[in-house]
Amino acid sequence: MKSNEELQKNVVDAINWEPLLQAAESGVMVQQGVVTLTRSVNIDSKNPKHSTPQKI
Repeated sequence: MKSNEELQKNVVDAINWEPLLQAAESGVMVQQGVVTLTRSVNIDSKNPKHSTPQKI
């Protein structure tokens, strides 16, 4: 079984490999083998469709 540090490095490497994703905007946390991803989202205030919280 991989350590938390190995899992985190693997996920960060995968994010960095994908050109459409920017790791600087992503957070990767691993605790007891569970990976949690967080991401910042820029909301366009000029577009009301995107300015209200939406469940994804």
